[in-house]
Amino acid sequence: MLTSPIFRELKRVYPQAELTLLSSSGMGSVLANNPHIDHYISHSRKESVAELTDLIRKLSEEKFELIYDAHRSLRSIWIVWNLSGFGLFKSPKVWSINKRSWRRSLLIRFKINLLKKSPPQRQHLLSPLQERTQLELQNHTELFPNKDAVLAVKEFMEINRLLPNRFIAIGASASYPLKCWPMQNYHALISNLITRRWPPFLQESQIVETNEVLSCRPCSRDGRGKCRNPNYLRCLTTITPETVMPLIPDPENKNTDLYED
Repeated sequence: MLTSPIFRELKRVYPQAELTLLSSSGMGSVLANNPHIDHYISHSRKESVAELTDLIRKLSEEKFELIYDAHRSLRSIWIVWNLSGFGLFKSPKVWSINKRSWRRSLLIRFKINLLKKSPPQRQHLLSPLQERTQLELQNHTELFPNKDAVLAVKEFMEINRLLPNRFIAIGASASYPLKCWPMQNYHALISNLITRRWPPFLQESQIVETNEVLSCRPCSRDGRGKCRNPNYLRCLTTITPETVMPLIPDPENKNTDLYED
């Protein structure tokens, strides 16, 4: 989802461009119906060396003019190196994001924060393009579900008598345990929301973090690993539903037009 502005803004800057998305199967499918993407190629994240070699061969036959590497994983770097002749070919050109790996490592390992002035991730993903255009790029994300998905959801909601109710969408988990807010806190927050009938609209996202000073923060790049605090997941358990509730807008103080969709 965070990469979705890239395709829209590439088409704004280069209206005649034909865009191909290469993504691992199961991940990029959320963008498969994106109108700004002309072709979609999926591949397995657990592919063999022979399969990866065959993928690179097929990609080289496409004669791409530009590669926009928004991932910078070991796999994507290897693919880019092969397609660009390890940087020796004039074409395709390669634009890659800076993953800021060494600064992230300094923050995690030694608590030295050199990322304070870093832009939001959506804006950062657009930086290779922004550096090459005078247009002010827009970094809002987009989702384009296909008609079958929309009809399936509508049918489910009708069968379960959920229409025309309004909804609050909550991501109740994360991929790795060190990023998972306790489930009992979700239960309490949702119960409060239902009781107080808050609307599901936020004009801007807000960051919620513990007020405690914890020497172990940050502990991981993505939530993998073990919690080293004697009080397990102290950084998350001290974020209470009472902390979150005041940040959700009160419908009495907002323009009702914001909630109609």
